[in-house]
Amino acid sequence: MAYRITMTMTRPSAEVEFYSDDSTQVPVQNLLNSEESAGRITSVTSNTEGLTKTVQVTYDSVASSEIVAESSEYQAFKTAFDTYNSANGITATITEEDI
Repeated sequence: MAYRITMTMTRPSAEVEFYSDDSTQVPVQNLLNSEESAGRITSVTSNTEGLTKTVQVTYDSVASSEIVAESSEYQAFKTAFDTYNSANGITATITEEDI
């Protein structure tokens, strides 16, 4: 069964940039590309509207999502992402659903 993770980030004002750091984002993007090529990720979408950015990743299964979540690349990204968001007043929510 397909599995979707949606991350919604809301920044306090347009002057605050969303997290962007190539040192952690490039390795995660490479991982996502690899998982997509392998067929474990079926789609990745990103949309920014005003103060809100939404990223959706659809996997072929929960097990495939766990491969990404447990990777060292994702763990490094998540640590830096959480630290940046906390320091800059950005809220992030994650929803998970079977589809």
